Amino acid sequence: MLRTRGTQPGAALALLVLFLSTWGIYSALAFDYHDNVVAAMLLPWLFYWLEADRRGRAAIVAALMAVSKENMALWLVFIGLGLAVLHWREPARRRWALGVAAAAGLYFLVVVKLIIPALGAGDAYLYQQQYVALGTTPVEMLRTLFTRPGYVLGLLFKNHLPSPIGDYVKVELHLMVLLAGGLALLRRPAYLLMLAPIYGQKLLSGTVAHWGINVQYSIEFVPVLNAALSHWLVRVAPRRAAWVAAGWPCWRRRLP
Repeated sequence: MLRTRGTQPGAALALLVLFLSTWGIYSALAFDYHDNVVAAMLLPWLFYWLEADRRGRAAIVAALMAVSKENMALWLVFIGLGLAVLHWREPARRRWALGVAAAAGLYFLVVVKLIIPALGAGDAYLYQQQYVALGTTPVEMLRTLFTRPGYVLGLLFKNHLPSPIGDYVKVELHLMVLLAGGLALLRRPAYLLMLAPIYGQKLLSGTVAHWGINVQYSIEFVPVLNAALSHWLVRVAPRRAAWVAAGWPCWRRRLP
């Protein structure tokens, strides 16, 4: 998160406006209630408490995110790994982040493999059927991910369904991410790692409505994009940070 310390109030205000005006906020409001929204709005608090070195409170937030929905626990695995990368030179925070990733991964497996089948009379995990482009079983999906990376990367950009209605829908999402500050993901790749499962659950799905920016929610992009942009901007001069946060492409020029 952006640390103003009295030197970057303009950048902080611009980032707040960006957060509240990002398309993911409004696609969530236009959709119905979903637990993903609750988890995504908890993420800024996790970032805040970890940066404040209040790891106990950050752990409570992480637990609330994990129990909000099972796929949010999977997301938390990648959030923990990303935070571990960001704090690699800080042993206490690095261990905390890796611990969160491990705990969230274990919780996800228990819920998907034991709890959900028990409550569903032994039925397989429902959302598994959405990703037949990767395979029909978890083992097949993992094999595809690790043995055919070029194929998987292509699925993130092209319509892999026979209907032309999905043409360019994925490109629309990528363009919107860039407009919302996606360049910061390339400058701070740890945040791109945090979004890996979100890109996967949206773009590898067999439902076109999941791919774009209109029908299905994109709320998870909002806090990560904002945090990545904040992290990038604290590295540049305060006046320049304010202009970049406001969306002006002047960061390449020398400001007076």
